[in-house]
Amino acid sequence: HDSATNVITMGKVKISLVEKTVSTGEKEYTDGISYDGIHPGDVISKQPIVKVAADSQPAYIRVRVHAKSPDAELAKHLSELSYDVHGWKYINGYYYYPHIVYPGTSITLFQHVTIPTGWGNFISGKTFKIDLTAEAIQASYFNPDFNSGADPWHGVMVE
Repeated sequence: HDSATNVITMGKVKISLVEKTVSTGEKEYTDGISYDGIHPGDVISKQPIVKVAADSQPAYIRVRVHAKSPDAELAKHLSELSYDVHGWKYINGYYYYPHIVYPGTSITLFQHVTIPTGWGNFISGKTFKIDLTAEAIQASYFNPDFNSGADPWHGVMVE
């Protein structure tokens, strides 16, 4: 009689989301960055960065950007904000990074946000927020379809 015990440890994906501006440097996303005295036409330094931890598995990354305001009039215009996104694919509410991101590296979604020049006095004294949510999925044995117009991650739920 003989026996053997096998231990199997699953890999993990570990990311963090930080923000950086020209004036603040890197800052943990938990409290975000506040901007005051913004005017139509302003270009705001805002650099969301997704970092893949050194002890993580390689991963695919996606980020949801959601601008919102408690003011109904301003909320109707927030889709007019401009983000200088390069190298990502916008599909069905998410920005997908179409390449594997390896442990110990990071990727930046955009460098700045531009306030529309056409915004007038209706924004005076009003505020809005830009919420960011980053998600990752282990790259091993996963084949996203970035040509899909609906869901490149095939309905996989990220916890």
